[in-house]
Amino acid sequence: MSIIAKDTGGGDFEAIPSGMHNAVGAKVYDLGQQPGFTAGTLSHKIALLWELATRYTTGDYGGQRMRVSKTYTLSLGEKANLRHDLESWRGRQFTEQELQGFDVEKVVGAPCTLNLIETVNSKTNRRYVKVSAVMPMMSGAEKLVPETKADYVPEWIGKLLTSAQPAEAYTVPTEGAGTADDDIPF
Repeated sequence: MSIIAKDTGGGDFEAIPSGMHNAVGAKVYDLGQQPGFTAGTLSHKIALLWELATRYTTGDYGGQRMRVSKTYTLSLGEKANLRHDLESWRGRQFTEQELQGFDVEKVVGAPCTLNLIETVNSKTNRRYVKVSAVMPMMSGAEKLVPETKADYVPEWIGKLLTSAQPAEAYTVPTEGAGTADDDIPF
């Protein structure tokens, strides 16, 4: 008996254009314990969701802002992608005090500029854009306010949430974690 795989199409959707985009942090999803980079390991993962100033013009999402997301290991270690992107977004490095515990949900409502690059999935040969860089908002750009509903969960994140292992408990210090520099978005 043969098992036949076919291109069933990805559905009709309006592609997100690559390039620089005015955006805003819209949601943070705690994905719990997910498979890590090393086989057989688990890591605490999160996903950041951004809304772009660009809106869909057709289909079920017509009129809504385009959204992109990126997953991260919940770590502010020196080599962690989350730390790299947050420092780039903020335009400065974390202080030693902030590295002891930073509330990632502070990014919700924070403006930024995203550089999206087009890439092709080597297994499916499908085109998509991914977040290449997160930077401070471009000078003169309109500051966006998130429009995503509080209960919005993309289908792919919903699947990860149902398969997640219970998240390890972690605490975020509430005293002294702020900054007096008003130019830093969070």
